[in-house]
Amino acid sequence: MAPCTALALLVEAWLQDYHGDELYFLSAAQHLSWGYADQGALVPFLAWLGEGSPLTLRIPAVLATVVGVVLTALLAREFGGGRWAQTAAAAAYAASPRVLDTGSLLLTQTFDIPLWIATTLLLVRWARTGSDRLWWGMGLLAGVAFTVKPLIAVFWACCVAVLLATRRRSVPWAGLGKLPALAVAGALPYLIWQGFHGFPQLTLIPVVAQETGEFAGGNCAGLFPVCRAAAAARISTAAGSRWWRRIALGVSAFSGAVVLATSLLSGGPSSPAWATAATLEVRAEQGWSGFTDAVSTAYHHLPPATTIVTDHYWQASALNWFGAGRGLPPAHSPHRGFSYFGEPWDAAQAILFVGTDPAELRTHCLRVSATPADGDHGFAGLNEGVPIWLCNTPRQSWETLWPQLRHS
Repeated sequence: MAPCTALALLVEAWLQDYHGDELYFLSAAQHLSWGYADQGALVPFLAWLGEGSPLTLRIPAVLATVVGVVLTALLAREFGGGRWAQTAAAAAYAASPRVLDTGSLLLTQTFDIPLWIATTLLLVRWARTGSDRLWWGMGLLAGVAFTVKPLIAVFWACCVAVLLATRRRSVPWAGLGKLPALAVAGALPYLIWQGFHGFPQLTLIPVVAQETGEFAGGNCAGLFPVCRAAAAARISTAAGSRWWRRIALGVSAFSGAVVLATSLLSGGPSSPAWATAATLEVRAEQGWSGFTDAVSTAYHHLPPATTIVTDHYWQASALNWFGAGRGLPPAHSPHRGFSYFGEPWDAAQAILFVGTDPAELRTHCLRVSATPADGDHGFAGLNEGVPIWLCNTPRQSWETLWPQLRHS
């Protein structure tokens, strides 16, 4: 199962355009740090290592996803499942919408999910064997997970609460004491950076949670493989297991085929509405080249001392990646983590603002053009049909104004 998944994801990684978040990580890679406003340091560092082509950028993501497939099979074995249960659990994970949509993309969730699976595997093994040495491994995994994003803290808060509430066995205080020893080592650089910058992650948590729930199916995807592994182990030993196995394989094959079909159908002019809605991750990879062309055309009609400011961090990320070959200067954005990459320079004679509403600049702006509107690619108001404005330089210095413009 793992080799088949790796091959499919490598092909997908080779064919896909850059995702908006991948473009952001490439920008973050030009500002390597111990922490960022919205994440830890690992994914930008991997972007720095893989910069060059979409395929080289995504090799770590493919490897992490394949590891997740193997770990899911091992979870099924921990639950008492035999070869069929292990294969079924791995296949269900490999064919899941989350893996097919993002398993080949350099995103935080691509690494976060396998780390949750590995943590759960050790936790289940501890529950079965009682070996407190496993807590060292869980601490190490927690530390690594913190370098991706801090959501692992929620996982452990829930686990400790369950241990305290159920009291099915004595609370492993000695083991729990080992957990922070390594977890803090991974979390400390991120926490120090957050502390020096006023903990911006706290303001982003509800915004990102809402977007994740709306577009990516929620924040607890790292627990789905546990459910699949437990279900596969149960089905393999249930009465009438032959029929249950056939039903499970049929449902998994059908759902995987539907997700694959939506991925293949999305993006074209004849894409059905259900296919486009089901593959928002694919749309996040489309339209950036045309968007950059439109901004470049507007920019080259302006004085050289013009700075570019965008409303959204994906917009600035795309302009920084695709714009270098089109003669564009570095773009800036007061949106989310991108706002910490630096503000525009005060010597700029004009501002080219890209976004739906430049009012937050508090100066006179004139709409000069807009990016193309296709209707079948990208997102309206984000990278298609986006107004482009020419604005006067603000009276305040950017150093004073930039913190006021930051938004999430």
